[in-house]
Amino acid sequence: MYDVGKTTKLNFIFMSDSHYGRREGEQADYLQWGRLLARAACQAYGGSTDDREHRLLVLGGDLVNKADRQEEWDMFFEAGGETLQSMRVITATGNKGKTKAVSYEDRFDLPANGPAGNESKFYSCDFGCCHFLVLDSNQMGREEEEKVRTLRDWIRADLNGIRQPAVFAVLHHPMITVGTSPEDEDRAAFMRRTYLPLLEEAGVDMILCGHQHLYSRSRVLGAPAEGDPGMIQLMTVSGTKYYEGWDLSGMEVSRERVSAATVFRADRTGIRLRTIDPEGNVLDELTRPLRPKGRKRD
Repeated sequence: MYDVGKTTKLNFIFMSDSHYGRREGEQADYLQWGRLLARAACQAYGGSTDDREHRLLVLGGDLVNKADRQEEWDMFFEAGGETLQSMRVITATGNKGKTKAVSYEDRFDLPANGPAGNESKFYSCDFGCCHFLVLDSNQMGREEEEKVRTLRDWIRADLNGIRQPAVFAVLHHPMITVGTSPEDEDRAAFMRRTYLPLLEEAGVDMILCGHQHLYSRSRVLGAPAEGDPGMIQLMTVSGTKYYEGWDLSGMEVSRERVSAATVFRADRTGIRLRTIDPEGNVLDELTRPLRPKGRKRD
């Protein structure tokens, strides 16, 4: 269902945290997110709503304020409009609403090929030349030996079987934080110790995340071998709730208090990204080669 064939290139959009803010002066709706989505779709696909099978929107979670309130979802889908209806969607599970995965699963027809008991919160899928590994980071910050072992085994098996040249890991919480809370840093430190080496060894090109409500692109993670451009993390926010970073030392690029969408263009040689705001202003651009896949580190 989720493999669109052996196409040699793929354009897709990444957004996260589309829910609105609750501070004074911030609109209690999803109109800005919808406007940003439409702008990004124009850049990615020229504004056409045809050929849904080859149009992909990747979401980093926290789509609405309260996931158990239908009126929130109604506003979300209304704001997305025809543009959203014209796209395939995959999403990570966020922390807002503490809802069960079935809430996302019913609305977006997500794959369910994850480890036993978490089939729809951890999953993977292929689109053209890209492989997406989607993780529920709500469950990845705890030292539960059996659960950690099960998840590590599943991640390793999935990444060992990839055939696509471009690989993205998608999760809600960042592995490299901007210091907005001790809780986030504790979770990130555990994920870096426990799961990040698996992604690095397999040649994952980029980590896509949200949660901290600003846009940032990290410096290269770890110490890649010669000829390896290394893995980077991209974090974004597309709604109207913003935070400021306390520690941006791990970031190559950061933009605060702005809603952003990133348009990716991937092929069998490299990845290009362009990040825009709702007016179409370019916030960030990058072109980089793909990482070698499956190389074991010493």
